[in-house]
Amino acid sequence: MNPKQRLPTEDSNPSPPLNWGFKSNSNKAVLKRYNTITIALDMKTITCREAGFDCGYVVRGETDEEVMKHGAEHVMRDHGMKEEDITPEFKDKVRGLIRTT
Repeated sequence: MNPKQRLPTEDSNPSPPLNWGFKSNSNKAVLKRYNTITIALDMKTITCREAGFDCGYVVRGETDEEVMKHGAEHVMRDHGMKEEDITPEFKDKVRGLIRTT
């Protein structure tokens, strides 16, 4: 996005032009915008807090497996967990908390 462009706020016009955020006003750019929105609606998510950590990190993925992989990478990197600390019971608990947004 162009650094001079401003993101809409609650105070701004709620209907940005169709080519908002794109350099082109072509149908292809508009279609890409709508595809992005569709993909975002089908994402799987979980927050680190929901998994029992005092952390607001949000893990996203297209599948439960992708969320589990990214979540494991996050807790090992940012919370100091080791791979052996991620037990099957913990995985089952976390997998049950994943939701589709």
